Amino acid sequence: MTANATIEPEGYLPRGFVFAPPAPQGRLPTQAEQAQETAVWQGAVALDTVAAYESYLRTYPNGRYAIQAREAIAAIQDEPFRAERLAEDRLALSREERRAIQRNLSLLNFDPRGIDGIFGPGTRGAIRNWQQQNGFAQTGYLDADQIARLEAQAARRAAQLEAEAERQRQAAEAADRAFWEETGARGDEAGLRAYLARYPEGLFAADATEQLARIEARNRAEAEAADRAAWDRARQADTAEAFREYLEAFPEGRFAAEARARLDAILRRAEEAEGRAAAEAAEAALGLNTLTRRVIEQRLAALGLDPGAVDGNFDAGTRRALRAYQRDRSLGATGFLDEATLVRLLADTLQQALDR
Repeated sequence: MTANATIEPEGYLPRGFVFAPPAPQGRLPTQAEQAQETAVWQGAVALDTVAAYESYLRTYPNGRYAIQAREAIAAIQDEPFRAERLAEDRLALSREERRAIQRNLSLLNFDPRGIDGIFGPGTRGAIRNWQQQNGFAQTGYLDADQIARLEAQAARRAAQLEAEAERQRQAAEAADRAFWEETGARGDEAGLRAYLARYPEGLFAADATEQLARIEARNRAEAEAADRAAWDRARQADTAEAFREYLEAFPEGRFAAEARARLDAILRRAEEAEGRAAAEAAEAALGLNTLTRRVIEQRLAALGLDPGAVDGNFDAGTRRALRAYQRDRSLGATGFLDEATLVRLLADTLQQALDR
């Protein structure tokens, strides 16, 4: 090649590509040539495609970035769903948008193993399973059309679940009324206690409690002094042992029925305390902020479950409303939020918004 020979590129070159021949063999590249090579390499990195890295290597087969270029090509070729991953990355999904996707997958029985806004192996597996069921390539990455379809399916499923919950609520209410007619409606102590044992928060619980209070007052007036004194001691102590002692002394006493009922209630509360601790821990693990708590209370109020003030404070009214919501949906009526209840409540909120 003569001193005046020139090199002219031919064929396809990426947009913005600057052709810069390597330094002749036998001498070190100048500072300007090194800067030019760096600029070409940075352009290849920005494009991040096999063609861009190969273009760099054609110009600088032994360049300073040749090893990185070959490694980048290998990495691209080894990643089976790179295009799909990059397409999802371009959607720039927020943490909340990712949580919504996980909630929708969970609602459709594709377990993402947590609703935390982080797409780990559990979420990717759930996405692949959903894609398989819906005739998409099982890439584990979502595009905008798939996200819209997933959301529509979840909204439809939420509506189906809510309709089923309403049917269950009506059936439960009918059973409550029928049981009341056979027990508490007759006004005797045994019937009232039988009703409250089955439906402690039932439709007629307040009425039954009030009637039992009147019965106890009447029994108290009629009780013998010793019986009354023993009962007063048991009531003051209000422990399982105290009620057992009363029943041993007065197995047929005026307050025997109430003593047995209170003993059963104490034992039941002790049993429920363990479950309550677990339920409290599960709710605490959700890390709910005040805004989310208010949304939950608003949803409960919209369903006519009367959680009390919508202030983000889960008081006794909120717990009672949550138990009613969970009971109607067979979610385990603890009165505390868990992941399944939260998914259903937020899904119901989504459906309500779509209905508007």
